[in-house]
Amino acid sequence: MSDSKARIAVIGCGWWAQGWHIPHLLCNDNVIICALVDKVSQPTSDLNPNLVSMDQLQEICGNCPVYTSVEELLQSDAGKEMNGALLCTPHATHYHLAELLIQEGMNRILAQRPLLHILLEKPMTTDVEEAQKLHDLVHSYWRTCSITNNNNNNNVPYFQLNHSANFRQQAKVARDLIQNQAKIGTIRHINASMASPLSWLFGHPKNITWNTPTGNMLGNGFAWGQSSHLLAWIYHVTGDAVMPETVFCQMNHSDTSGADLSHAATIVCQNDITFSLAGTCLLPGNEHGDPPVGKEISVEIYGSEGALFYKGNDHDPASGRLELRTDTTVKVLCDEFHFENTDQEGTGPESLQSFLAACLGRKDYDKGASSLVGLKSIQTLDAMYRSHHSGAAEKIAGTRVIERRATP
Repeated sequence: MSDSKARIAVIGCGWWAQGWHIPHLLCNDNVIICALVDKVSQPTSDLNPNLVSMDQLQEICGNCPVYTSVEELLQSDAGKEMNGALLCTPHATHYHLAELLIQEGMNRILAQRPLLHILLEKPMTTDVEEAQKLHDLVHSYWRTCSITNNNNNNNVPYFQLNHSANFRQQAKVARDLIQNQAKIGTIRHINASMASPLSWLFGHPKNITWNTPTGNMLGNGFAWGQSSHLLAWIYHVTGDAVMPETVFCQMNHSDTSGADLSHAATIVCQNDITFSLAGTCLLPGNEHGDPPVGKEISVEIYGSEGALFYKGNDHDPASGRLELRTDTTVKVLCDEFHFENTDQEGTGPESLQSFLAACLGRKDYDKGASSLVGLKSIQTLDAMYRSHHSGAAEKIAGTRVIERRATP
């Protein structure tokens, strides 16, 4: 039986949470924001100088409790009552905070308490070892639920990444065509590119979280900030057929911020699949300007019996389509182009709706961006940066966790 309301804790209350997640949740009659978490009393962002304080945000969200850490949240009544955690903190914090939440979820299962569901912002991490460990943790969480006699009506814990493009109808159709119907046969080659109008973001020294490496990162910029979206879409729709093994990559960088602005990568995958990936933030314009300029995205997946094409401008649905080509036919599968859903109006993207469905006890939700999709994306990005620094092809790290196993 579904719960009457989803009780959601929003962890990280900066630019994206205040501009998208919180307004979306407040528009949904099936949601209660039960807690807010941020380590500062006044969130700030160079991308939005008008962020409200935590006191103001608390009032906007119905005077829900506010905490300064996930540890504090988990000790509280609100933390014990939440059935969903929406994690949208800086990328480098994702592993530690997700680990705390997953451990709480496993403790709940062992104590015969309701499940805790998690939606994590992308990228999954910016550290390949952390991505590896987080993927294993997610599977431990899932296995703990599956082998424990619990009172969760045979539900399993939800852990997905907020790659909203993966939850679109076009992604579902592409995935079904490739994985279930095998309409293009055996995959042999992938050609993909993304051009974003974001030079103002990656080229400005003030945008530290987008431009400055932390921890074990060898660099920061467009690849971490944008290419994770495209990689996640490709790895989701192709599934186990595309397993990256080695990467050769070259990048160029901003003279002012040091961030990588463009890259060209060759990714060699298992079974001799070749994968060409290009990206740049140098598309003229501003995605968040007036008027906004969309990203130009192209994905071509070639197989032994046909090819799948998906291209367009993500601000103009009429600019592209999803189509299947064979020697004798061209079939339009979806006649519009929809990638990341960044609409600030309404109740939010399909990825958020999937998460909330799980929190409400439903089983008919989509799984568009699993921890395995996130891991393969992080492994590829990590190898791209290592290759640029070494000048040589680099092997994918942590291939021991790339297994053909069910993904929660």
